[in-house]
Amino acid sequence: MREVLDGVHTGQRGPEHQIAVWVDEASGQPAGVVYFGPDPMTDRKWDVWMIAVATDRQGQGIGSELLRYTEAQVGMGGGRLLLTETSSLSKYDATREFYDKHDYREVARIPDFYADGDSKVVYAKRIAQLISG
Repeated sequence: MREVLDGVHTGQRGPEHQIAVWVDEASGQPAGVVYFGPDPMTDRKWDVWMIAVATDRQGQGIGSELLRYTEAQVGMGGGRLLLTETSSLSKYDATREFYDKHDYREVARIPDFYADGDSKVVYAKRIAQLISG
């Protein structure tokens, strides 16, 4: 994580890469984070590379707030498609349910990507409709 933060702050990850931290108002402590940005090799496709919420704060809407914030930023940045990925392992069932709940759809599954028996599951959500001219 430290590597990612340093890369974003020094511009090495790309000028449009963003990190948003959700801070608990009462304690002043961070409780969630999202890291996302555009893919320069595509037409307005963005990626969520990481979204995480402290274990003791999960199920309280923090992840949803971070995802809504991300979608709004992507929309304002002209993005049309937002992709994210996770593992197929059962310990990530809640993660996959989270994306399903937020109207993301599974668009790809790459078998044995992370390790034998651990597939990459890719989710997508259309952020903006293509403008036809």
